[in-house]
Amino acid sequence: MKFLVVIPYYKPAYIYGGATRCVSTLCEGLVKSGIQVTVLTSDANGPTRLDVVLRETVMVDGVEVIYYPLAKRSFGTFFYSPELIRESVKRVHEFDLVGLEVLWSSLAYPLSKACQKHHVPYVISAHGQLFPWSLRKSRLKKQIYWQLVGKNYINGAAALHCTDPVEANAVSQLGLRPPTFMVP
Repeated sequence: MKFLVVIPYYKPAYIYGGATRCVSTLCEGLVKSGIQVTVLTSDANGPTRLDVVLRETVMVDGVEVIYYPLAKRSFGTFFYSPELIRESVKRVHEFDLVGLEVLWSSLAYPLSKACQKHHVPYVISAHGQLFPWSLRKSRLKKQIYWQLVGKNYINGAAALHCTDPVEANAVSQLGLRPPTFMVP
């Protein structure tokens, strides 16, 4: 199986906390179980950029990773990288499954459309982003995004990945179509 993971930031961008550790640990575990994992990401690292090789495959603890540069103006946590978007969309058809770690990102809409076009199922990881408290944070921006693309993008997913029963319950309250599954 060939699994593509697209995330705006990846190891060693620990400045972003839990998601960096969670996703990298998940990818490493999948590789150990025999799944071919490729991560496409950016060089985001808070106010600086990661000191990594760009646009080339590097091995990070057994995982194939390609870093792309953020745009000079990436709009805070929106993580805008035209190259990452372009390369992710271009490569979707090479994979059996796509993991989208990009709920509130410029990557979400083009990637979901590319997956749908090429009939490649995608899974979205919630990572706490659909809890009521999280949805209230930057509420107006999230409501606009949700109405324009977010709800359709999420409803097109094959499944929603939750990390615990509390998160699964919060996601179920939103009335979304995809089934949820839990992987701690």
